[in-house]
Amino acid sequence: MSAQRLAMSDSSLLIARITALVGFVAVSSAGSCPPLGPVLPAPQSPSSSTHLRQSIAKLTSLLDTTLAARYNTSGIAIAVQSIHEDAPLFSYFRTPRGKASGYGTTRDIDMDTVFRVGSVSKLVTALAAMQQSRGHGLPGKIDLDASVLEYIPELANSTAAGVVKTRWQDVTVRALASHLSGLADDKFGLPPITNGTGPPCAAIPGASRLCTKADLVRDLNRRPPVYRPYAATPSYSNTGFALLGMVIEAAAGRPFKEVVQKHIFAPAGMNGSSFDGPVQSFDTVGFVPPMEPTWNATLGVYEPAFSAGGMFSSTRDLVQLGRSILSHRLLPESITRSWMHPLAHTSSPGQSVGAPWEILRTDNLTAARHGRVIDVYTKTGDLGLYHAHLALLPDYGLVASVIVAGAEVSADPLARTKLLSQTLRGLIPAVERAGRDEAREKYVGRYVDATTNSTLSVTMDGDDSDAGSGLFLAGFSARGFDVLDNIHKYNPTAGAGSTASTSSSPSPKVIARLYPTDVTSQSGSRCGNGTSTGTAWRAIVDSTTAAQREEQDTQLFYMDGSCEAWFGVDGPAYNYLTLTEFVFLTDEDGGVTGVRNLAFNVTMGKVKA
Repeated sequence: MSAQRLAMSDSSLLIARITALVGFVAVSSAGSCPPLGPVLPAPQSPSSSTHLRQSIAKLTSLLDTTLAARYNTSGIAIAVQSIHEDAPLFSYFRTPRGKASGYGTTRDIDMDTVFRVGSVSKLVTALAAMQQSRGHGLPGKIDLDASVLEYIPELANSTAAGVVKTRWQDVTVRALASHLSGLADDKFGLPPITNGTGPPCAAIPGASRLCTKADLVRDLNRRPPVYRPYAATPSYSNTGFALLGMVIEAAAGRPFKEVVQKHIFAPAGMNGSSFDGPVQSFDTVGFVPPMEPTWNATLGVYEPAFSAGGMFSSTRDLVQLGRSILSHRLLPESITRSWMHPLAHTSSPGQSVGAPWEILRTDNLTAARHGRVIDVYTKTGDLGLYHAHLALLPDYGLVASVIVAGAEVSADPLARTKLLSQTLRGLIPAVERAGRDEAREKYVGRYVDATTNSTLSVTMDGDDSDAGSGLFLAGFSARGFDVLDNIHKYNPTAGAGSTASTSSSPSPKVIARLYPTDVTSQSGSRCGNGTSTGTAWRAIVDSTTAAQREEQDTQLFYMDGSCEAWFGVDGPAYNYLTLTEFVFLTDEDGGVTGVRNLAFNVTMGKVKA
């Protein structure tokens, strides 16, 4: 069938949306607007990049200069690693000059030095709950959308006169994990209470009596909720995670620490991590900064039952935790993907909340002058003089860990996050460059099928600050017909009985960029020998100018209003097949052998340079 006949076929075969005609508006006033997520495959061997090695040297020098003048008694451990490599691509450690607290190790800080990591523990708790959940092929006993009363029914029996009682039937397990339960936090610092009416216990290191599970369940209703469940804003709650730990214990029928050891620490290779006090080797691997009062403190129900902040861990272990999550080794891939999404937003456009992800949104990490939006999935933790920040960057297949400890770093509540920011800003542009170099080598080229007179030309922008994202679709002809320059003619509203515009007006200039999806398949291919793996990419096409986009943004009340790439990921379709889907075929060695467009039924082999 000729391309002209394809364009004029029965309109009943054309399944399209008006908004998907030319990828809708795919570019914002600030520059290119790709879909959220990776715009190219994550680099498989970033550490081999010359550009990255240069960036590492600059970052190391910068940290040496800035930290030497700032910290004398604080310890610092930073590491960044790709899920595709066995060793960190960057690590930085700083041992205080004196390093004499009288406890723990006297060795220099390294990947295996053990710290307390505070509320990073909540990530492990939420992960354990996901593992014990039921549905999606999981055999667990936890229904994440069930009321907490299903697992802790005694909560309904606790009462308190004169206090607004929590509606426990509305508090779900998922709400506990995402700070949407509305339950109060466990902050302290209140004035004294007379006549013995106050709490008989506390979750403060060094308290005269630490709270037990029975204390928490009995007295929880004596404190009113902050909000009703699923309010407009999340409200950080250690209490919610204490209850989540109890839910896990009730469902598993064993102590929380045993569940975590068996299902998370052991399979992830986290040999230096513990919820049951410091590991036995703490004297030789544990770091205790001077005047640190919490290094061996217990938090009562807030620690062994779930740990709002009691986990001991190392840089290596936190990196391994992140790598295991991104590699789907601890949960089925579908569950991991559903878990790594926001469940609530905050009053900051740059911060959203998951279960219990602290999702940081940025547009200033890449080298491009008009940076693209990247979501970084993180969890922070603070306990005494210990502070940690674990970050996962799915777009790049990277995990970053920052742990700091000491009185000096504790004077700045954001010290660990500032170090994380400095590290990511120093490395991500080079990591992205490494990914671009790999993609250029693998995908860029000319693809031809002489039998059908079909060609595809794929290029990439340069590496300057104005470079666009993804692959650039320079041309596409199917069966001798120039599809790309006529893409606007595949218009479902052009007229009854016709799938193509008959207008004599000139075709608008279009820019098409290809972005990877996560859809793969295996099939035989005449582009190479044996079985090929096919990876689907989608082209988003735009024909607006920068001036038009800027004008559009001035007329809209919301940020980056002209950036609507998600409307155009699925373009016009023919016979159930999207015209703008291209499946790159790779051989057993990972080399690209060709590309297939199913809608036009053409398979084009890559022309060797």
